[in-house]
Amino acid sequence: VHGGLEVQPPRRMERFSGRRALVTGAGKGIGRAVAIRLSQAGAQVVAVSRTQTDLQSLQEECPGIQTLCVDLAHWEATEAALSTVEDIDLLVNNAAVAVLQPFLQVTKEAFDRSFSVNLRAVLQVSQIFAQK
Repeated sequence: VHGGLEVQPPRRMERFSGRRALVTGAGKGIGRAVAIRLSQAGAQVVAVSRTQTDLQSLQEECPGIQTLCVDLAHWEATEAALSTVEDIDLLVNNAAVAVLQPFLQVTKEAFDRSFSVNLRAVLQVSQIFAQK
């Protein structure tokens, strides 16, 4: 009780009930944890990863999650795959890659891969859903 009013904790979990969320990089690590937590909070989750086995284990752990396998480094494949997803209320751009090489040995391929996923895919995925 505070100032004559009963204070209750915020109902943060209820804010996601009935909402649709898309989480990139949902196969492992932070993205996987975010996808699971959003699902537990009542959101309908679309989990995106480039690794089908990671998505399968995610669905086994949390059967309500919808999965979508696409490598976000590939522009056309990303556009085709995400064009099938409708009505997203929350976008979590979490996908990232770390190609670790000594500074003087960084290859064009390593740089392009990092740039494609860590920057370009964020722009592209955001544009796709901003237009819907």
